[in-house]
Amino acid sequence: MRMIVEGAAAELAAPHIRDEHVLEMRRLSSATLVVGDKTSYRVFMQSNQSFHELIASASENGRIVKATKQTFDEIQRVLFTDLTEAEDGNLTHDHDEIIEALAKRDGAAARRAVIEHIKQSRDRVIRRMLRRDDVLERMNLFT
Repeated sequence: MRMIVEGAAAELAAPHIRDEHVLEMRRLSSATLVVGDKTSYRVFMQSNQSFHELIASASENGRIVKATKQTFDEIQRVLFTDLTEAEDGNLTHDHDEIIEALAKRDGAAARRAVIEHIKQSRDRVIRRMLRRDDVLERMNLFT
C-alpha cells in the first residue's frame, strides 16, 4: 500500500516542490535514532512520518494525504519494533535519493526512490522479525 500511495505522492509532488520543502525534508531526515534513548525514538519516528506526510501534502492531493497519514498511523510501531544495538545500531533516515529527485523536480525518479526506500524499510523489519523468531525458537528448544 505504501509503495502505491507514496510512490504516486512523490511523482505528483515533484512539480510542486519548493526550496523550503527541500530544506524541511533535509532537516527531518537529519534525526538519528540512538538505540536505548527513548526520546530519540519519538523524535526519529515523528520526523520520519512528517517527512513522508510532507511529500504527500506537496502532491496537492487530499486523498493521498489522508491515505499516507492513515497508513503511517497503522504501521508506525512495526517500523521501529525490536530494535537492539546489536542488531541495528543507531539509525539515520535514508531519504537522500528521494530528496535529490524531488529537488530536481523529477517525478519518475522520486517515485522510484520512494518505492526503493519503502522496500528497504520493509526488508529491515522482516529481518528483525525473523531474527526475533529465530531467537525465540532456539529458546524453546532448550526449555
